[in-house]
Amino acid sequence: MSTLLQQPTVNITLKEFKLVDPDNESVVFQDINFMMYKHKENGTCSVPYPPQGCLIKEMNQSKFDPFSLVVGGAKLDFEIKKASNNLTIRYINVDLLASGPPDAMFDAVANSSTSGNAVEEAWKFGSLGPTVYEWVLIGIPYNNSAINDSAEMRINITAFYDENWNVEWQQGTNQTGNLNGTDYEDYLSEDPPYIAYINGTGVLCNESDVNLTSGLCYKDKDKDMLWFKIPHFSGLHSEVVGQAISTQEQNQTTQDETPSGGQQQQQQQQQQQQQQPKTYDAGTLEENQSYERTLAVNDKIKFKIKSKDHELKLLEISNNKAKLRVSSTTFEFWLSENEEKKIDFENDSVYDLSIKLLDLTASNAKIKLTRIVEAYNVSVGVCDCPPCSEWSSCVNGTQTRTCYKCGEETNYTCVEYEETRSCEVSEEKKEITIRWWIWLIVGIAIVAIIIAFSAIREKSKK
Repeated sequence: MSTLLQQPTVNITLKEFKLVDPDNESVVFQDINFMMYKHKENGTCSVPYPPQGCLIKEMNQSKFDPFSLVVGGAKLDFEIKKASNNLTIRYINVDLLASGPPDAMFDAVANSSTSGNAVEEAWKFGSLGPTVYEWVLIGIPYNNSAINDSAEMRINITAFYDENWNVEWQQGTNQTGNLNGTDYEDYLSEDPPYIAYINGTGVLCNESDVNLTSGLCYKDKDKDMLWFKIPHFSGLHSEVVGQAISTQEQNQTTQDETPSGGQQQQQQQQQQQQQQPKTYDAGTLEENQSYERTLAVNDKIKFKIKSKDHELKLLEISNNKAKLRVSSTTFEFWLSENEEKKIDFENDSVYDLSIKLLDLTASNAKIKLTRIVEAYNVSVGVCDCPPCSEWSSCVNGTQTRTCYKCGEETNYTCVEYEETRSCEVSEEKKEITIRWWIWLIVGIAIVAIIIAFSAIREKSKK
């Protein structure tokens, strides 16, 4: 420190807090939510889907204040989630006071490749903080129209990077022993078996290990998500390795013709069809082209837009609403009858698809897909700000409270500001304050007299 103080100039580089694509830092993600969860020593809140009572606070980007988190100083589980596809990074037992606010860099979507009957979906993650935490929980979506999630799925880490995204270690080029003495040597552990991430084995994702009590990876087939634990989070390249859906499975469609044969054969085939979810192929949707289909729960519609594969799945029918999921980029939402949802797959302020619920029964939903090209203004929105806080106590003739402004000038986000007003302390409060000061002065005087009297007695004894 003394050496530093002797220098005429000391340069300190501060990095701007923002969540970006590691391959293109000019792409700043706008659909990010932040969650703070309690950290319990028994781990009940440090699971993929924490129970009720664990959530402390949830914020979107416009209301996120890193400084307030750091000043709080409590240890907690801190989560960063991309709302459009549920990509999640959660720091477990993070000490924000010691390490500062978190940031993260990650791919917006997976890079997918297929070789024979194997398919890989690759994700790149990075972070410059925080640095004081126990471990990291990552949740990534997978494309169930490309990966057979009934077969084995594994997570494989093929590379580690430094803070400038230069490769520090690469699977197949470097030995695992090269990680000794580096920031990544925790991955050499065999208990827990982090070594499986990097030795080519891959960590198996278990669909029954919901809370990750016996393994490192949980496969959630209902939500098409993989959740896995890692010891260190700086810069890494991870791959989801699974079995590709065969061409026969991809082309499986439900035919509308009545099957030939007797009545018994017809009934058997109808029962078979009712037991198994159906997949319909809408083909490539061109501009203004529509496709309608009645779906049962778990039925799917596959379609293409701009040569990219997408899928719509009916997840649930409840309370006169249908819950739908659209992927490859994952969107989940509820629709009422005659309600419409528009999707922007490329995040370019242009809607690509309209989904409308035409009809709904207790067991079926009639869906209409329409290919659209419709620009929208991201600044047009609805303000949903909290009310102003209560006025503070009157101090030096002034009261303050926190309010929010929202409109076109704030891009329809709630911006906090402080209001003040003049005030006067009531006569009753003034009288109470005066009495308090009088008693305080009297008390101090009595103490002073006792001390002086004691000192005089001590001198007289001598």
